[in-house]
Amino acid sequence: MFDDAFELARCCPASLGDLVADNHAWEKRHGCRKLLLAVAWADLFSDPDDVSERDADGAWLVGDSPGADSPGADSPGADSPGADSPGADSPGADSPGADSPGADSPGADSPLGAVRGRRKAGPRTEGFIRPGGNGTPWIAETCPAELGLWQQQSPGSARCLIGDALDLRHRLPRLWGRVVAGEVHAWKARTVAVRSRYLGLFAVAELDRLITHQVELVTWGRFESILDAALLHVDPAAYHERVQESHSRRGVWPGESSAGLRSIIIRAAQGDAAVFWAAVNRVADLLADEGDEDPVNVRRSKAVGILANPTLVLDLVNRHIGQPDPDEDPCAYLPDPSYTNPWEQEPRPGWDTTPYHQPDPKDPAYQTSQKPPDQPEPPEPPEPLSRRMSSSDPINPSRPLR
Repeated sequence: MFDDAFELARCCPASLGDLVADNHAWEKRHGCRKLLLAVAWADLFSDPDDVSERDADGAWLVGDSPGADSPGADSPGADSPGADSPGADSPGADSPGADSPGADSPGADSPLGAVRGRRKAGPRTEGFIRPGGNGTPWIAETCPAELGLWQQQSPGSARCLIGDALDLRHRLPRLWGRVVAGEVHAWKARTVAVRSRYLGLFAVAELDRLITHQVELVTWGRFESILDAALLHVDPAAYHERVQESHSRRGVWPGESSAGLRSIIIRAAQGDAAVFWAAVNRVADLLADEGDEDPVNVRRSKAVGILANPTLVLDLVNRHIGQPDPDEDPCAYLPDPSYTNPWEQEPRPGWDTTPYHQPDPKDPAYQTSQKPPDQPEPPEPPEPLSRRMSSSDPINPSRPLR
């Protein structure tokens, strides 16, 4: 399965590290190559010159272009093998229909033009769609399904891939240049294309200038913050509209059940999610105080079931009304220093095993012990000599000093 270099490098960390780096670069290049192939496939199935009308559902239909009903288009030579050959020397190729605007388009003699010519000769009922944003070309509606058949993915996934690739080439040329060079991961470039699809041409050009050099330069979490700030900078009004539209996509979706468990996906407002998460954690902490030894995530799952029953919530909270909150009193849950374990082994001689008890900052005795000791009052300064000489003898006040 693997080459000999892998077997030889398994015992050498430096060689194995080189193989890991080479594999990472290979993965990056082939992801970009997948986008290039999607663009090439879209070019193969794009022919907007033949679009002349639009149906009621908004899909573009191929209309009757000039020369579509010409004798050359319906002649037997149009369906003959010669019409499909690269030479196209059949009589149908020289018919008046060959002078239609589609035949004079650039690249009509190229292999891509030959394929488009064969598609034009087919039934005129094929619709056109635009999987990308504003400024990207229209492609045949069967293009994603055929691409998905070749690379074994659904038509919806293939349509997203084509739309992202067309957005990068037509709307983000700087970033597309790095994709062509294989310098960025394809999924990062596609994320930028998806998040900027609602922008206009001028706004997306400014976004391309701001964020292209940041891709692969910072971590992905940091880049998402930069991208979000850039989207707000280039078009604040559209950004706020998208925020308002995102509020309508809130909801709760139950997942599939397995082994008695079931997942729930909740998309709610940021404040509501924060309050709910705090309530789940509080109930999980109360369960731990009552002796529940399960891991915290298991207790959180139990808390969701308790919160679904208001009676259980009130009963649990009432049992812990007088309990101090650890967030307000960090010393409330410290172990009691007077507690002794009769099964504890005897300490070794010479070891200080006295349990340390964190004093309560609110304890008056602790507050008093933290005050600095009273300092003795400084002695009074001596009386000046001149004043003592002018005064009487302190021993015999009636006798003046000489």
